[in-house]
Amino acid sequence: MELALAILAIVIAVVALVLVLQLRGALAELRAAPTETPAAAADLQALRSRVDTLRGDLDQSVAELNELKAAANAVPAPPLPRGRRSASLEDLRQQLRASHLEPDTGDELPESEA
Repeated sequence: MELALAILAIVIAVVALVLVLQLRGALAELRAAPTETPAAAADLQALRSRVDTLRGDLDQSVAELNELKAAANAVPAPPLPRGRRSASLEDLRQQLRASHLEPDTGDELPESEA
């Protein structure tokens, strides 16, 4: 369970990193533009709102991941099965021996079913 949570955290981090790098590149291109046009301003505003949305999503994902980690740590491990007494094994052996000593009755199929 912890391995799955760790892998999920790594995947989320990689996706967030890729998105941030892409948005930084786009933001750098917009900042390098010599003049600001209304279209560039709209693009910049759209990028800023997308970054804010991604940050919110990332914060939410991190919070969910922390909740899952806490839940995984809160659940105690089930107890190990206790060793069986050898007396019960000996009882089963005696029953098996007794069943082999009894005469076979009713084990054969009638001729109509054979």
